[in-house]
Amino acid sequence: MLSTLFLDGSRTNGVTDLAHALTYANRYGGIGTVSLVLGTEPFTPPDVR
Repeated sequence: MLSTLFLDGSRTNGVTDLAHALTYANRYGGIGTVSLVLGTEPFTPPDVR
């Protein structure tokens, strides 16, 4: 599951299944194959206040 919290004042939380989102992007995105890969550095969230 992928959850995105928008910080633009809309207080919207977009939740989707990551596999479904990747399948959709590959089918309709038009930019080639999109896949999930391991990162090169540990994720550190920004200090959002």
